Amino acid sequence: MLKRWIGLALLASCVCHPAAVQAQKWSCGEMGPGMAGPLSPKNAPPGPSGDLSLPANIPNAWCEPEPPPCVPCEVYVFLGGMALQRQGMGNAPVTFITTPAVQVVRDLNDAWPNMAPGARGTVGVRQGVHSLEVTGFQLPPNESADQIDATGALNSFFINQPAGFAFFGTANNTMRTTLRSIMTDGEVNYRRSWFDGFESLIGFRYLNLNERLSILASNGTPTTTGTHSLRAINQIYAGQVGFEAAKALAVFNCRVALGCGAKGAWGFNQVAAEQSLVRGDGLQGFANDETRQLFTQVYETNVFVDILAAERFRVRAGYIFMAVIHAAFTPDNLDFNLADQTIIGNDDGCAF
Repeated sequence: MLKRWIGLALLASCVCHPAAVQAQKWSCGEMGPGMAGPLSPKNAPPGPSGDLSLPANIPNAWCEPEPPPCVPCEVYVFLGGMALQRQGMGNAPVTFITTPAVQVVRDLNDAWPNMAPGARGTVGVRQGVHSLEVTGFQLPPNESADQIDATGALNSFFINQPAGFAFFGTANNTMRTTLRSIMTDGEVNYRRSWFDGFESLIGFRYLNLNERLSILASNGTPTTTGTHSLRAINQIYAGQVGFEAAKALAVFNCRVALGCGAKGAWGFNQVAAEQSLVRGDGLQGFANDETRQLFTQVYETNVFVDILAAERFRVRAGYIFMAVIHAAFTPDNLDFNLADQTIIGNDDGCAF
């Protein structure tokens, strides 16, 4: 087949070429039509100029392709405040009275956790549909407490007190339950925009959840005041995936949008647990600690309203719900038997 096409091309060349030769002008005394031989320099057509280069704007096989247009990078920053409130610690009884009858007067839920205010921020770089961001929040120490006073009438469920602590939990004047918590979060996420208003994300999350539960019993002097404390520090290192979606409302000229998002993280939790019993004058009944490793889950959902206040400035208000599952929380490890000084290690807790 290749030879056939070559032969046809040569035949076409031979058919067309004589017409071109006959179109040339011949002068007297020179070779005329039908006479063999080369043309004289006088009758030869002019040759090309000395510059054989092609103009730069002519596309051809030797031209380098034009690079795609550069998509500029954009930097975005978000700064704001937030607040989270831990769920109650449960209704485990802490304090009871015996007169006129045995009656529970305080449980752990009476020290209901306060709303913990804090700050959060995000710094990101966006190029086209791709974004890389660093985000996080910090809730500083937050304390909630419940105290009851009744001279010589307050008792607790503690038993087997060590030497020097016989007063602890028996006929006390004051009983106080305190919960102190701190939370720190940091994330690195890659975001991909798939269509208008919808983004997926994948990244890494670090969450530090630190809380201390203390129960104080006192008869008014340092030697008759004691505090039983439990502390749990959860350091969670987890991979996470999630999404965020928003829809602008046409009724507000597209300057207000409603949205929602969700993230789930699964990973390694390094737990440090401590418990102690200390008297007001510094006498230590016991103090011990331990570390252990868990597989912990963190889930976060949110709904929000975005208001486009200016071309490059928006305000967001929303509600966040967070759950930390299979972690160490102090109320779950409270043991009223003070003879057993080992940490319970109940790590099936869930806090919101």
